[in-house]
Amino acid sequence: MFATFDAVLDDLSPAEFTKYYGRCAALDVKLKTIDVTKLTLVEKIEHDKALSSLFDALARRDATTELWEQSNLVDVVDNLSLTPQVQTIRAKADIDALIAKYKEIPRYLQQRTDNLVAGAAKGLVASKPIVEASIANLKTYYGVVADNPFAALVFEDSVSQTDQDAWQPLVNTIVETVVVPAILKHAAELETKILPSARTTFGYGAMGTVGKTFYASQVKVHTGSTLSVDDIHALGLQRVSELDTAMRTNLTALSITDTKLSDALAKIQTQPEWTPATPAAAKTHVDGVVASLLKSEWVDDVWGLGTTVAAPSVDYVDDRAGSAYYVIGSDTFTIFTKDKPAFEHDAVVTHEFTHYLQDVAAKGLQANAISPYGSLFGSTSVVEGAALYAEMIRLEQPNAYKQGTVRGTALARLGAQGNLMLRAVRLVVDTGIHAKDWTRDQAIQYMKDRLTMADDEIEFEVDRYASFAGQALAYRVGAEGIRKAKEDTKARLGAAFSEKAFNKTMLELSGASLALVDEVAKSMK
Repeated sequence: MFATFDAVLDDLSPAEFTKYYGRCAALDVKLKTIDVTKLTLVEKIEHDKALSSLFDALARRDATTELWEQSNLVDVVDNLSLTPQVQTIRAKADIDALIAKYKEIPRYLQQRTDNLVAGAAKGLVASKPIVEASIANLKTYYGVVADNPFAALVFEDSVSQTDQDAWQPLVNTIVETVVVPAILKHAAELETKILPSARTTFGYGAMGTVGKTFYASQVKVHTGSTLSVDDIHALGLQRVSELDTAMRTNLTALSITDTKLSDALAKIQTQPEWTPATPAAAKTHVDGVVASLLKSEWVDDVWGLGTTVAAPSVDYVDDRAGSAYYVIGSDTFTIFTKDKPAFEHDAVVTHEFTHYLQDVAAKGLQANAISPYGSLFGSTSVVEGAALYAEMIRLEQPNAYKQGTVRGTALARLGAQGNLMLRAVRLVVDTGIHAKDWTRDQAIQYMKDRLTMADDEIEFEVDRYASFAGQALAYRVGAEGIRKAKEDTKARLGAAFSEKAFNKTMLELSGASLALVDEVAKSMK
């Protein structure tokens, strides 16, 4: 959602940043004079989204310098906001646009390097473990020609094989001659100009009061919640404990009784049903999940969207691993089938399908949007919170994960619970890193003890939490906020409460903050 916006900001010079923050401050004052009681729901959403983004901008300004973001290498693992995981190509114009964007990468990276150097000169030094992870990732993943992710294309079925064979080399050439050299140059400059002065501590909290204050602001930006950092850490510990207990019930059904959860989870990965035999089998499984989610029992009885919702498109990527994602406004989500457990797909597809339903629910609202730039702003707490909330609802349905055998049902539920465990663990680890002085190794070990993820995936996650503070909290805190709003509204309205009307409103509020969720929920009749 914010990738394009982040890329533009990362490309600003220090002087341009100063001007940008001045305009943000003036706009913040102006927006706060608006009488929100007179706004329509559409206007309230856009007003709320703008204020969330302005709060973030001014928190960065107040963190002593506009170079804070650059000094801490936000997006450190991806490092380049300009590039999503996979490029979907529908026409030659898409290739031309991609090449034009890639030609800008050297300039973009040079500005980023200059900003990092300027930040370091002011004493805003990045965390050494984060810089090292970034350099390694740039060199071994983005900085190699073979299987470079910048050259990863997914062609629509309508694109002929002849066109595919003609277009792919064009992208390969620009990646080899422009992108890879620029990335390696950037990595070398990080190594020589940034790494020597990097601090050995890991999280923001280690930087003192200004770091802790900034982290608290990022928690508010990404969650929109009034919960304190300590409250969120405690909530995470509670949810992890609850899920540990729930998962052991299903593990027992598989005759797995290891004391350590990590040992038990390692054993389920050896179960023959856990991983699809072929990509085709994975596709069949996912197609079945999508078909079940398109039934009126889900789209209407749960979400109030009517009995007929058009099916989204699903792009399958078989030759590389990755995380599923949905591109807002595209009606398409991408699923990676390589090395992915079949039963993990159930919850993942439910999550991404909910993002699609957010688009479906918001279409009428978007038609009346007051700004064409609205999708660039706002909070992720309701966007991601609603998708996780959907996972919770589905897990609570008696037959949602029911398979033909007791073993199959236990595995399916473990897959869904594993996804919830990741989001609960994030509450503990993100706050641990930035507010509890956790080391990188401590964070990695905590995740290893509770998740089925591979070691390199866990390291990726931990580095993401360290560099993009607070964002990973949005999922679970958002879902908790939505559930609390539902419980409060149900208690207030009694028999007049309509769960599907409430749920539909949550889809419509995509991009808003939990504060607006509470306000809208309190006005429901």
